[in-house]
Amino acid sequence: MKYTSARALSNAINRYFDTCDDKGKVYTVTGLAYSLGMTRKGLIGYEKREKFGNAIWDAKMRIQEQLETELRRTKGQVTGTMFSLKNNFGWKEKNETEIKNTHLHLHKVTKDSYTKADEIVHSVKHKEIGT
Repeated sequence: MKYTSARALSNAINRYFDTCDDKGKVYTVTGLAYSLGMTRKGLIGYEKREKFGNAIWDAKMRIQEQLETELRRTKGQVTGTMFSLKNNFGWKEKNETEIKNTHLHLHKVTKDSYTKADEIVHSVKHKEIGT
C-alpha cells in the first residue's frame, strides 16, 4: 500500500489537481490514478477502504463536476466526456417513450361494442410488437 494516511493521499490528490490547473489539463480518473502511482483499478480499491474512501470520493466528484461542465460548454464533441461519465461515474442514458391511452367509453354493452374493443386491443398489440 503506497499511502498510509488519508492526509498523505489527500495532499497527493490536491497536487494532481493543482498540476492540471496550472497546465490547463482536464481532470481524469486515470490521470489521477497515474499521478498517485497506481492504476485506475487500484484507485477504486482505495475508494473502497474506509480510511481513504472520502478522499477518493471527493476527488472523483471534482472530476465529475468538471466533466459535467465540459458537457455544457462543448457543443457536439461530447462522446469522450460521455464515455468517461458512463464508465467512471455510473451515468446511463435514458430513453423515454410516451404512451397515450385511448379511452373507450361503453355505455351500452352490445356484441358490436365487444367487437370494436377487440379491434382496438388487437391494433394496440400489433403496434407494441412492431407488426
